[in-house]
Amino acid sequence: MRARLNRAGRMLMCFAMAIAVSGTAGARPNHLIGVWGGPHVGIIFEGGLADVILDCAAGTIDDVLPAQGQFAVEGTYRVATRGYENIDQFFSSEKAKYVGEIGKTSMILTVVRKDGTTIGPFTLTAGGTPQLAPHCD
Repeated sequence: MRARLNRAGRMLMCFAMAIAVSGTAGARPNHLIGVWGGPHVGIIFEGGLADVILDCAAGTIDDVLPAQGQFAVEGTYRVATRGYENIDQFFSSEKAKYVGEIGKTSMILTVVRKDGTTIGPFTLTAGGTPQLAPHCD
C-alpha cells in the first residue's frame, strides 16, 4: 500500500510541476491576439504577428507587439490599385514601421513608410469592426 501512495504522490508532484512550468489554464498571452478595428483600419493578430488592412492599402506587422505599452515594430506596407484586381496581379510591398501605444482595450497606430511619410494616427478597439472605405477613389 505504501508503494502505491508513493507512486501516486510522485505522479501528482510531476503533474503539479508541469502545470507550474507551463502556466495556468486561461492565462493571458504576452502578445496581442484577435481582431482590432476602427475607422479606416483593421488588424488581425495571430501568433503574435499581424495583417493590417487600411483604406486602399494593406500590410503586415512582422514583430510581436506587447500586450500593453508603447511599440515601434517593423513590417510591410503596400498600396492597392484602383478598380478591379486580377487574381494574378502582383502587389509591391515596401518596408514600413508601425508605431503607437496599446492600452487595455484600445490602440493608437501610425504607419511610417520607407520615405518617411506617415499615415494615421488611427484609433483601434480590441474586438472592434474595421470600418473601411468601400472604394479607393
